[in-house]
Amino acid sequence: MTVITDRDGSGLCVLIPAYRPSCRLIEVVEQLVSKFSGYLIIIDDGSGVEFSPIFAECSSHERTVVIRNAVNLGKGAALKHGINYALTHLDVTGIVTADADGTWPAPIGWSGLNVSA
Repeated sequence: MTVITDRDGSGLCVLIPAYRPSCRLIEVVEQLVSKFSGYLIIIDDGSGVEFSPIFAECSSHERTVVIRNAVNLGKGAALKHGINYALTHLDVTGIVTADADGTWPAPIGWSGLNVSA
């Protein structure tokens, strides 16, 4: 088993691709920020201006950034965009993906996180 992050998760980055998210995304981000010391990258996958308030609320949290695709490119492209951003802009040792509705990883009540290969 290969551990790719510190016990507290500080070297990790969590990617959350989102297309037309509900307000549940704000709750997910708040839970992660309160329990996780790494970066959060939310990828707005062409959701449109009507979803801007949700993304703005998410980006107001420390260590959280929202990046945008101009049009919906799909989950795979959104994840690639987020991975590229993390690798070129942040000092991370590992990347974890999560769903915008909080269903993965479940539960979000991380007390610490070890990711292994």
